[in-house]
Amino acid sequence: EKKIPGVYVTLNKPYEAISRILQNSNIDTRLIIFIDAVTGQTGKKKNCLYIGSPEKLSDISVAMDQAVKALPKEKFVFFDSINTLTVFNKPVTVARFVHFLAGKMREWKIKGIIISLEKGIDEVLINELTALADSRIDIGGSGN
Repeated sequence: EKKIPGVYVTLNKPYEAISRILQNSNIDTRLIIFIDAVTGQTGKKKNCLYIGSPEKLSDISVAMDQAVKALPKEKFVFFDSINTLTVFNKPVTVARFVHFLAGKMREWKIKGIIISLEKGIDEVLINELTALADSRIDIGGSGN
């Protein structure tokens, strides 16, 4: 409703699929710069930067920096999902990347959401994520 521009980093679904889902939810995707690390291609198309693989953490970092700096003052970052990074990278590498990412979001003075599914992710990494976050929201679960 506020029409705040942002950066959406997708590691699970291709840009086209995420864009369609958001449009069907009446979200103006023209306000979003997408970073697609799923599709397997590289380059730029419309409002999307293609990375090629979730393994390329440096490329994701550079693309995020460029995208954030291209947007006006108030903005957000939505990062979906840390779990995918652990498939392609060691947990310690992902933890360092998340630490770097949290620092960059504070430096950029922006709001950020990092999605992580607790199931299937290293407990040390979950603890690292929680320690770096301003808040943690648990949704669903097994009811334990």
